[in-house]
Amino acid sequence: MGKAKLCSNAGAPRGDRLPLVRLGFVLGACVLCAVGLVGFKLFGNAQDASATSAADPYEGLFAPAQPSGDPGQVNDEGRHGRSKGDDSRSQRRHHGSRPDESSPRGRLLAQFYDRPFYVYPQVGDIGDIEVLATMINSRQDAGDNPRLLMGSSELSYIDPMASHPSRFFGEHNYGIDTVQVGKAGYQSLWQAMELGALDQADAVPDRKVALIVGMQWFMGDGCTTESFLNSFSEDAYRRFMENPRISEQSKEVLRSRALELGKGETELNALAPRTLSERIDAGFEDFVSREQDEGAVEQALQDNVAIPEGRFADRAVPDWDEEFARARAEGARACTTNDAGVYDEYFEEYYKPWLEGAQSQEKPERFVDWSQKELEDFKLFLQVCREVGVEPLIVIMPVKASYYDYTAYDRESRQLYYDLVRGACDELGVDYADYSGFEDDTYFMRDVMHLGWEGWLHVNRDLMEFFEAGEQA
Repeated sequence: MGKAKLCSNAGAPRGDRLPLVRLGFVLGACVLCAVGLVGFKLFGNAQDASATSAADPYEGLFAPAQPSGDPGQVNDEGRHGRSKGDDSRSQRRHHGSRPDESSPRGRLLAQFYDRPFYVYPQVGDIGDIEVLATMINSRQDAGDNPRLLMGSSELSYIDPMASHPSRFFGEHNYGIDTVQVGKAGYQSLWQAMELGALDQADAVPDRKVALIVGMQWFMGDGCTTESFLNSFSEDAYRRFMENPRISEQSKEVLRSRALELGKGETELNALAPRTLSERIDAGFEDFVSREQDEGAVEQALQDNVAIPEGRFADRAVPDWDEEFARARAEGARACTTNDAGVYDEYFEEYYKPWLEGAQSQEKPERFVDWSQKELEDFKLFLQVCREVGVEPLIVIMPVKASYYDYTAYDRESRQLYYDLVRGACDELGVDYADYSGFEDDTYFMRDVMHLGWEGWLHVNRDLMEFFEAGEQA
């Protein structure tokens, strides 16, 4: 069986409570003043409201990593030895305890603690870092062993593939489980912001993260304004900016890109206040915002599913030969109308009509201008990993060759993309699992761009190797 190339690198109505809440924030600030305001510093050196973005905010940010050993030396598993950044914080993390229920917010968080997500975090979950961190902590306190898996639409639990991480890890005790964070349209810039925010909330288990990168992110001009605004979280942005381990240059890169993609300067400045009165107002407005978002958060709570009992069975080891045989059989049952390895509903509605038209038309000119903006956003994610001491594994996902060969993204074009991602990983000394050689495997992808029955098994196997490495040391 082939493997991927692993390379290192409750109370009064809300309206009646708001004046009291503002008064509470003011009185709290006065207490701070009364004790001297010693050492009071707000969110680091925030950008002045009138400041303008640097001509090239990325300049000098992505310094090459210094190898920890011979960069050409490869171990038996095929993973190069690379510098992993500062791991000094990895031993001081503790997942925490059940939230205090003395406040309405605490009572809500306690509900998430008691009923954490299992299958897939909802939008209300991942947009509220405190909620997401609470559920991660709850799973760890319950004896689960979650690991952070980030990506986009491939993480959606659409069909009951046994190899999807939600089932493969969630229904068995293979030593780890995954926290799958991401949605369709959530690209490199969002991933960088979310990771920095989760780190600030002490919610990156074992100081490791795996990120699944999609080719579609790098098409056109990269992340669109619509996608970014739809995925933007004020909570994540604020926590990213508060994180003392993230450099001022990385923070300025995020701020500049957020402005470029449609966020207002006044709004962003409000998320990084520089004075005591601004912090009071920000705290008050944050409370109001949380109250207004309460419906979405409570709906997310209702959508969450309990952790299956299978997660707490005796630890087992996957029989990979058996799992791959099951995956091929499952793929065959899902693809009865075609031999392309595309599940029937997608094939009949999208693939077949498109293919008939594409075969009768002249092939479009090859696409070669992969987005440099998305590349820099991707490098920002890698840089944030380095700065906060989180070890990343980049999963380079392939596409369905039988589809893309008829498009402007032919094999030569796609090779340019794969080289782009591999090059960024090599530049910053980051490990990656390269599946670009599986484009022609029938059941690796379930449609033209999402991992399928065998594809997820390959990824699962490498995730286990990555997340379990060093656990017994």
